[in-house]
Amino acid sequence: MWLMPYGTRTEMHPYSTHESRVRVHSLLATVSVAVAWSVSLAMSNFDWPQWLVGAPSVVGAYALLYQVFDRWFWRTPLAQRSWFLEVPDLSGIYDGKLTSTYRDSAGNNVIIDISLVIQQTWTNMSVEMAVTSGTSTSRSISAVGSISQDGTATRLIYLYQNKVNPGLADDDMRDHEGVADLRVKTDGALEGTYFNSRKRAGTIQATRKADLD
Repeated sequence: MWLMPYGTRTEMHPYSTHESRVRVHSLLATVSVAVAWSVSLAMSNFDWPQWLVGAPSVVGAYALLYQVFDRWFWRTPLAQRSWFLEVPDLSGIYDGKLTSTYRDSAGNNVIIDISLVIQQTWTNMSVEMAVTSGTSTSRSISAVGSISQDGTATRLIYLYQNKVNPGLADDDMRDHEGVADLRVKTDGALEGTYFNSRKRAGTIQATRKADLD
């Protein structure tokens, strides 16, 4: 697989979670009303129509608070330890190995070095996997995903689309779809299985190496 530079960001998509996001939206709405009331109170000292700072300030405060929460605040230690937030922050760069059920000419399972780049906000994410050793031939990017708790561990499940580089890929390689089911271990490492429409499967093991800029 060819590896895009880490500075290059793939388009993120919404992901599902076991967490009820209603309570977060309710909290943001409550804070927005308080902020709007404070703005209206401050503006009452000026000779401005109250409608000019009334409803617009509620909408504006909510939009600003939502953007701050979605992109930044939810991943802070304070938010991650709170009672109202259960989605873990998985964003980062992971290095590991993929072991395929496909066998080489010597009859051994094919093992390749991989890199996973997970981008994540509170509501959107993307998972990109690329080979980091040997000839770069293809790249897989998630299309749909979910993060949930199964009682013993956090699970990251995502559907992906794999695109090959025709100039470098083996003759039997072609674009395909697949699914990965990974568990997040206590040390932050990822471990799980995958299978694809080429009727191949295997395991993925990866360790978090760095945060995203």
